Amino acid sequence: VLDILKTMHPARSGALKKHQPPDNVEQVRVSTSKAQRFLFKMAGSDHSSPGSFGWTGSDLLPFRAGKSGGHGMMWQMSRLVALIANADGPPIFGFIVTCGSLFALHKLTPEEQLQRRVNELPPKLRPVNITCGILKWPLKLLMQSEEAKVAIARLSPIQMGLKARQGVEVVAHLFRSLYERGYLVCTTDFSNGFNAFSRQAMLDAVQEKCPALTKAFNAYYALDSMCFFSVDDEIETIWSTEGSRMGCVLGSFGFDLTVDKIYRAVIARIPDLIAKALTDDFTAAIPIPSNPSPEDFQVAYKKAGEFFRLTKSLSLEVARLELNFSKCHLLVHPEAPGLPSELLAACAPAAAPAPASTLAPAPASSSSSSSPLS
Repeated sequence: VLDILKTMHPARSGALKKHQPPDNVEQVRVSTSKAQRFLFKMAGSDHSSPGSFGWTGSDLLPFRAGKSGGHGMMWQMSRLVALIANADGPPIFGFIVTCGSLFALHKLTPEEQLQRRVNELPPKLRPVNITCGILKWPLKLLMQSEEAKVAIARLSPIQMGLKARQGVEVVAHLFRSLYERGYLVCTTDFSNGFNAFSRQAMLDAVQEKCPALTKAFNAYYALDSMCFFSVDDEIETIWSTEGSRMGCVLGSFGFDLTVDKIYRAVIARIPDLIAKALTDDFTAAIPIPSNPSPEDFQVAYKKAGEFFRLTKSLSLEVARLELNFSKCHLLVHPEAPGLPSELLAACAPAAAPAPASTLAPAPASSSSSSSPLS
């Protein structure tokens, strides 16, 4: 497990470049009073697991009834939270609070895990970083800022995975409906996306799309962070040098700002494409004309191939993200003509073309029986 977690946290080559906050953009600031109001709520509602230094919302309960002035413990905690949110501490402070403890979450069911062990295959894991609680609270305050809300709103209507009202349901119902109308539906998956994409690309995207948070990202992401993992009562250290820390409050925000450029470029280059994203799940539908001819389907299949090719090349170019073609799918309506096997070679040149029979139509609601592109 330790070896897998280390592999999932690739080393970065080269130093990170910090951006200077623009002179005409005021950085988000959190007052001590605002931090105190927030901590009063957290004291009764934050039940998250203790992070590297043991802080949880329940730790604040004994102080909630204390003094609200400059000598009360809650006020002093609020001053600290505001200082972290405003990134006013020394650089070493950012290094300390970004330390996190890792745990490996199994991605498969117990039955599937057993089958992989029988077949002598490594487990499929999701590394979750339980970050420092004293960092989570300030970052949550930053995400409540108007500047962050505006940046998130600008990701729509493509991005539905961040603060979008019923985003998952909207995407599921949209593509189910399009599939039933005969559209081709393409789904994608990135290999180890959160941990492996370019951290420099994330810093660049923040500077471009939400420069009011440049100072905060410089403080808590323009550096390497330690992740602790316990093995047989020994503490092992894994370095997080790329991507966003899975479990970090800013993680999805930074990822979504980065991939927005990829998604928009793909959509701009393929006419009539209908596409939505749930953070790292990018799904597209390709229309089929009424009373289509076999030639119409061939045109749609070529567009599907172009979608996968563009997504693959742009993801690598912009953020060093790699598509996992074993988990990318093309859902084909039962009434569609057979899918040409050469499409596979066009979509994933490294994969051997599969016979058309393995690309059988599948209902949009069942990803387990859909058509893999490998």
